[in-house]
Amino acid sequence: MCLWRLLPVYLLFISMGMQVHASEVSLEHRYAETQSLPQAVELTLTNALPFERSAEPVSCGVPLARGFVGDARELILLDSQGVAVPVQVEVTSTYIDGTPRWLRLTFFAQVPAKGRGVYTLKRGKGAPVAAALAYELNKGQLSIDTGIATFAINTNRFRLLDSVTVGDQALVSGHGIGGAVLEEENGSKHQVAGRATQVEIEEKGPLALVLTVKGEFRPGPTHALANYVCHMTFYAGKSEVRVFYTLHNPGAHRHPGNTWDLGTGGSVFMEDFSLVLPLTKEQWSSRICVGRHLVRADSLHQDSSGGAYWDSVNHVDKDLQVPLSFSGYRAYRDGQRVHQGQQAEGWIQVHGSAGSVGVAVRDFWQNFPKALSFTNNAIRIGLWPRESAGVHELLGGEQKTHEMLWVFHDAQTTRVAIAQRMQAFHSPMYAMPDPEAIYATRALCPTGPIDRKNFPRLEKTCDSFVQAAGPSGQSMLTQWERIDEFGWRHFGDSFADNEGSPAAMQQDFPLHHVDGRPISHYGNEYDVNYGILLQGLRRADPQWMWVADVKCRHYADICIYHTDADGATAYCHGPFTHTTHDTAALRSTHRMYPSETKKYELTYSSGGPNAGHCYVASLAQHYYLTGNLTSRDAFLEVAGWTVNSPWFTAMMMGDKRGIGCFLMTHVYAYQLTQDPVYYQAALKMIDQVKAPFEGLGATLFVNAAARFADMKIDNREFDQDYTRAVDKMLTFGDLYLTLPLDKPNRWLEQACFYAQLLYTCHLYAAQDHRHHDQYRARAQAIMDHAQERWPGDYPSVKTLIMCFGNAGAFFRTRFLQESLHPMVQIRE
Repeated sequence: MCLWRLLPVYLLFISMGMQVHASEVSLEHRYAETQSLPQAVELTLTNALPFERSAEPVSCGVPLARGFVGDARELILLDSQGVAVPVQVEVTSTYIDGTPRWLRLTFFAQVPAKGRGVYTLKRGKGAPVAAALAYELNKGQLSIDTGIATFAINTNRFRLLDSVTVGDQALVSGHGIGGAVLEEENGSKHQVAGRATQVEIEEKGPLALVLTVKGEFRPGPTHALANYVCHMTFYAGKSEVRVFYTLHNPGAHRHPGNTWDLGTGGSVFMEDFSLVLPLTKEQWSSRICVGRHLVRADSLHQDSSGGAYWDSVNHVDKDLQVPLSFSGYRAYRDGQRVHQGQQAEGWIQVHGSAGSVGVAVRDFWQNFPKALSFTNNAIRIGLWPRESAGVHELLGGEQKTHEMLWVFHDAQTTRVAIAQRMQAFHSPMYAMPDPEAIYATRALCPTGPIDRKNFPRLEKTCDSFVQAAGPSGQSMLTQWERIDEFGWRHFGDSFADNEGSPAAMQQDFPLHHVDGRPISHYGNEYDVNYGILLQGLRRADPQWMWVADVKCRHYADICIYHTDADGATAYCHGPFTHTTHDTAALRSTHRMYPSETKKYELTYSSGGPNAGHCYVASLAQHYYLTGNLTSRDAFLEVAGWTVNSPWFTAMMMGDKRGIGCFLMTHVYAYQLTQDPVYYQAALKMIDQVKAPFEGLGATLFVNAAARFADMKIDNREFDQDYTRAVDKMLTFGDLYLTLPLDKPNRWLEQACFYAQLLYTCHLYAAQDHRHHDQYRARAQAIMDHAQERWPGDYPSVKTLIMCFGNAGAFFRTRFLQESLHPMVQIRE
């Protein structure tokens, strides 16, 4: 036996004062000590458009293995030709020794038409920034100079942009009505000017600056009608602003009998909510993009999705009516219709002698209703437009974030260049890291490489989430279309197409059923969003990343109870789950429990947020990977709820799923904030397990305990807390070894989450643990039995997520066995 190979591990324990024999470490621990660090991380950008993307701002997150670099300032970014390019680096998470764990990179990408660009992050001397980004904030007056444009913002009376100058030409005026305007159903109008409550420069660097303004619409001295958060990103050498605008109802939703229908009280009813940009007084002409074509028009209204099922009862209002007037969009000039169609890309360009202004709203038709118009020298962005037939209801504790791009050009910029920039905004590029670099970290464990040779049916089944397959040609995306899972409140959720409902409900509400399935929403059950991120990174596929991006945005806004005003304090700031089982959503939208269920003697009564469905790790991962601040804030909001709410009791953990859900949340929150309150909360969750138990709750706990162990391994903290977590984890593996082998083979998804638990125990058990090999053997037997049961096409969203979200430990085991092959041979 070549004992010298084990010397580094042995010396580590000696240095820690722990006389532990080297053979006692786990696979994960051994890999941490023996892996060779990658020398670089490749990031691939894919351009699906027929023109070159030139100097386009890109922001992305990158996980680093511990020891990759000691200081982020030592990193360099190279383009496809190996030339260093300017890059702004922000450390968003660190290891315990202060070295970078997650980075956010901002750079200007160059990607050929219908091609790819590969950028490489490595150690080295970086490129200087050609254009400096300067700002000055003095007594609420903010001035930002990007080198080619100057922006002025009065944060004391925040009305978005007070002035914009490109070259020496002013384009935006500080006069007239500007900013956000909320018009209630009763006709009362409220402007946000003068209501800023918090102003912060959240990120500042040589290439980008992020301004965050928070405020409120307060019609009287008592309470705020609505709140807002506006994140604005400015770029060096650019005359554009990327805007995220969140409108939030801080009030409580009245939920009599624990039902959560529209119209039950606490809502804000809006006739219109618009953002207005007043331009300087000169002659302007406007063009609007419809489809992907520009027409001379001064207004655009997307009333519905324009899909085959555009008038689906998925869109019922508080009166169980569908308030949609027509399919798709209509464009007008001087009040006359000049164009109509199905799905508008959604941007407007206004041109004058001084220059031009373009405004785009991302996912315009998908988040209907929407409107864009130019009248009285002002661009209006109708986020909840008056052009719609119905009133817009923002529920208590509900919010919605819209992303926009505002671009300002001089008179020499061609219309083609403007159109291409707008099209690029609607086709975002995601920087996909090399999967090998992911496997070298524990950033998204457990996972391992794609294996289409040995497991073609498994991988093909997972593919069907986004790629239509099989005789039915279905995927999760086609299921979006089947129930028209679009509109500002729905886009990003999924059809819970695994559900059924009572025959009487189907007879009473036939339109609320599709092929015998009730129209209901899956939410983020079992953290489907995390599974999508995991599979997308394994595949290095930007389409998966787009789906995850859309779904995380929806979840952060719509599926969390953003209020502290509810008398049922255990609900405040918690996450809602899927629509209650066995029913159509009807008027409950994404709040689980419609009042009609009582008629059909459905006995579920836990209508509000609960611990057992606290699946929010994906929001932290979404923030790490994209820099999305809404996801970060929503995750931390829920993390605070898990520590401070009355749900933090053994009694309120339901079927014990809450223990694992909370533990996973605490681990992510501690890594993001380094706040010890989350570390202590994690230990309390581990101690809540007095004895092992069966079911999904067991898998959730073991997965979360593994994440806690990963954190300790990354920090080289093999202390009592590490042992405490691993020992508790292994009690579940011991219990599962005693279960009848046929029990987990009844359903495919059950086989996956049983095997996940056993494989995870195998990964973290010491090599000389009495059941180390048995864990793997039993898990392998379960997976072998499941091999032929993978359908190879789309089954249902629930089956898919249970499978591809619970096969990670299986692939991780194979990856580590191959990575540690020489060590395994020594042991044998």
